[in-house]
Amino acid sequence: MKYTIDRTTRDNIPTCDKAKDYLATVGGNFNKVNKAEKGNYLRLLANTQYDGVSRVREHILKMSSYPKKLKDMDVNLPDDYLVFQILEFLPPQFGNLRSQYNTQRDTWNITELTVYVV
Repeated sequence: MKYTIDRTTRDNIPTCDKAKDYLATVGGNFNKVNKAEKGNYLRLLANTQYDGVSRVREHILKMSSYPKKLKDMDVNLPDDYLVFQILEFLPPQFGNLRSQYNTQRDTWNITELTVYVV
């Protein structure tokens, strides 16, 4: 098992007597990659703006895919945060929708937001 791993990775792993310990150590090295991927999706969620070319519904679906991927990595973001982020990056012609959302007592989930965007 040890010799099937890339040499650069193998050289950085201490010697272990049991395969279970060895795999745990190898898995620990890949947590760094997972953190970078989390950071990438969080950055995309915070900075993805509507491009003006695609449909707004497609933009919402693209933005809602990031939290789903983050949830698989044990990062749970509330739906109201996602709705807020999406509304903030919509084009100016959706100002009425943003105002309507802000004046209501209830919060919307992603499904409700896609219904209101026609």
